[in-house]
Amino acid sequence: MIFFGRKHPIFSSFIESKNISLYKDFNTLINLPIKGRYIDNMDIDNINQKSYFFHSETPLISPKLDIEYIFNIEDQMTLYRHLGNGQTTNIDLHNHPETEFIRYVLEDDRCKKIICHIEQMANALPNLLKSNIIKNKTEFQRIGIPYKNKKINNKKENFTILFTNSFHNWDNSFFLRGGHFLLQTFFELIKKYPNLNLILRSSIPKNVLIPNIPNIKVIKEFLSEEQLEELYTISDVYVLPACRVHSHSICQAFSYGLPIISTNGWGIEEYVIDEYNGLIIKGFENISYNDKKFGCLENYNNLNDVQLQNFTIRQLHYYLEFLINNPEYLNTLKQNCEITCQQHYSLDNWNDWKM
Repeated sequence: MIFFGRKHPIFSSFIESKNISLYKDFNTLINLPIKGRYIDNMDIDNINQKSYFFHSETPLISPKLDIEYIFNIEDQMTLYRHLGNGQTTNIDLHNHPETEFIRYVLEDDRCKKIICHIEQMANALPNLLKSNIIKNKTEFQRIGIPYKNKKINNKKENFTILFTNSFHNWDNSFFLRGGHFLLQTFFELIKKYPNLNLILRSSIPKNVLIPNIPNIKVIKEFLSEEQLEELYTISDVYVLPACRVHSHSICQAFSYGLPIISTNGWGIEEYVIDEYNGLIIKGFENISYNDKKFGCLENYNNLNDVQLQNFTIRQLHYYLEFLINNPEYLNTLKQNCEITCQQHYSLDNWNDWKM
């Protein structure tokens, strides 16, 4: 059995495969001139563990290859090889040239299960591909991640904000995850709160200038789990005013008991419950939203709207200042993050899951 999906702690209690994927270009189907990736059988001891996973794109499965597989799907960008974020609003995915092939891969008898960790995508996928076969295979299953049992410190003199980029740490993701909104807000807040600190675990685009001041720590390099854990442990809140959901980042913050300030972009409110385990900035429903026929649709051109930018910064300023001045409320959010992680994102959900 091969599990296709994102490299993620969600799979740590599940993967038992001895079939490892290797990459070789080949033409999958005679009528589809698409270059793909070949899946071969190799000795598990000789292959790096990362070879279990395809991060994003539907692998091209040879019709002659005798394997069984399971898919984990977050959204259409996990499926379509040439579909970019932020450009899907005006695309008719029912008639997209890749849709027929994706339907073939997922309807194939060798595909035993399709797992979506975003419920909106689980509901939309059968409509996107117009398939009852896929509907019967599709299951909504939340991410699983171990809770870190971080101690709540009520006596801290400083207040620390954490922002992280994706695993790939692309420069452009700094904007898509709302880093520029956070920077502008921080520069205003620090005038009033000199003990405010900001940690940016992210590459920084060349057109973003950050002053060399002690209150801002920029970490561009890749960090080990232990180094990353230290950042979460010393932080008070995780800020992610992003265009859309980043499920692993959100769950990782929850696992350290960090409340999240985010937006109502697609999928986020399935994780962040406003005024319970975080705070939600409104207005991103024109950036990314759920469509029952297709799933996640996005139009990042709307990010240029000045009113949206100003509102986002004002709301973020208000939320951060409120948390700085209300430590008891902040601690309540932290406690609710612990409850959220243990009740909804426990690895026990995966240990008990049966295909």
